[in-house]
Parts: sequence; structure tokens; C-alpha cells
Amino acid sequence: MSSKHLSENRLPLNAVCPKRLKDLSDSDLHLTTKDLVRQERELVTKVLHHLAEIERRRLFSAYRCSSLFDYATRLLGYSESQAHRRISAMRIIREVPEVEKKLENGTLTLTNVAEARKFFRHEEKLLNTRLSKSEKVQVLARLENKSTREGGRTLLA
Repeated sequence: MSSKHLSENRLPLNAVCPKRLKDLSDSDLHLTTKDLVRQERELVTKVLHHLAEIERRRLFSAYRCSSLFDYATRLLGYSESQAHRRISAMRIIREVPEVEKKLENGTLTLTNVAEARKFFRHEEKLLNTRLSKSEKVQVLARLENKSTREGGRTLLA
């Protein structure tokens, strides 16, 4: 598998069998991993869209789940923290659609977006008013390219 092939074409998820990873050159292993990370980010945003539609239809109730969170943990097998992060990010995307591209390209992380939503809810309760979309965009912009720890410090400030 040449480096040129890897950088020009999108790899299917099963492109490289784990047993053959040891046969890849360092460069090909690096490029394959980068491509898989890109695909993973795209898949996460697709999952977020599916969760939004499941919530819109209240489909979780057809499966005897009390909430989308219950559905995500019991039927999709997410841990509580994984479900929380995805549902929070999905709801932020509804309010601030630009977040989706930032999740896809990696400038925002799922964790920082979920923490931002928690911050917005806390501030709205404290101020007894809804934050505007532009206020949310400003906060989210400050979280771009930040680690979870840096994002937490940014929100505390």
C-alpha cells in the first residue's frame, strides 16, 4: 500500500487487517491511522444526527426506554459518560450548527462541547435567562484546540 494511495483515497474501515499492520511501513501506518481518526470523527457526527432524530421521533419510548439517555446506555451500550457527551453535543449542534464541522475536523472535542453545554445550563440558571447563540459561539470558540483540562480551566475563567 503506497503513501500516495493512502492520502488520495478514503480507506474503508476494514482496509487493513490487524494481522497485517506489522507489514505496513511507518509512513503507511501513520497515514492509515490519520485517515481512521478522520473517519471516526465523521462517524461520531453521524451518530449525533441519528440520536437527534431518535429524540425527535421519541423512538426510545418504542423500545421501553424512559429517555434518550436510557436508550443510549441500555440499548446502544454506551457508558453513562459516553451517552452524556454525545447527547450534550447533539443538543449543542441543534443550537449552534457550526459545532458539527469543528467536531469533524477535531478543533472541538466531544468532551469540551459537553462541558460547554453544562456551563451554558449553569450560567442560564444563575442568570435566569437564556444565553444567545452568539454568546455560546464565543465560549465555544475559546474551547477550540484545547485539551479537556485546558477547556475546563477556560470555562472556569
